Amino acid sequence: MKHRRLATPRRQRGCRSVWWSLVACACFSAAPPAPPVRYFDPLPPASPAAGQLPAAIELRVTAAPHLGREFVVRTAAREIQIDDAHSWFVEPRLLVATALERRLRSRERSDGATVVGIDVEAFELDVTETPRAHVRLRLDGVGASQPVEAWAPASDRSPAAFAAAMAEALDRAGSQVQAVLSASLPAQRRP
Repeated sequence: MKHRRLATPRRQRGCRSVWWSLVACACFSAAPPAPPVRYFDPLPPASPAAGQLPAAIELRVTAAPHLGREFVVRTAAREIQIDDAHSWFVEPRLLVATALERRLRSRERSDGATVVGIDVEAFELDVTETPRAHVRLRLDGVGASQPVEAWAPASDRSPAAFAAAMAEALDRAGSQVQAVLSASLPAQRRP
């Protein structure tokens, strides 16, 4: 039994596969490279109004699952968008914890420290009206659950202006947390 040869010679088939490979490479390389992700630091500078609390505390900061490193932008009352091109240098949970530790300058942790739970509910950039930064925290462990909310206007819609506004909102929220804790915690006796 004779084998039938394909109508296309072997050399021609090889040329076709090389040609298709070149076409595929041209298609993939024709797109411009993706812009790099830009990272921003919204930590407020150390506050001169910072001070020690009357008692030792241990902060346990948690955050809503959608609060990652990417900017969360509120575009409508019931709509948010995640901006993949702009990010915080660490997650909002760590930013809030660092800002509060700086502001509160808590005493050395001990077995008798009051545990204060802080849930970061919102850490977003609001563009529904004038651009502004918004931080909303919920404090637990100091009596009834206490909400803390802070806003700060952005000078424009640039990422750098939003980072500066977020630093201001974070500082305002820290000031409110300090006031709540100072009023709620009993003075700790020294042995």
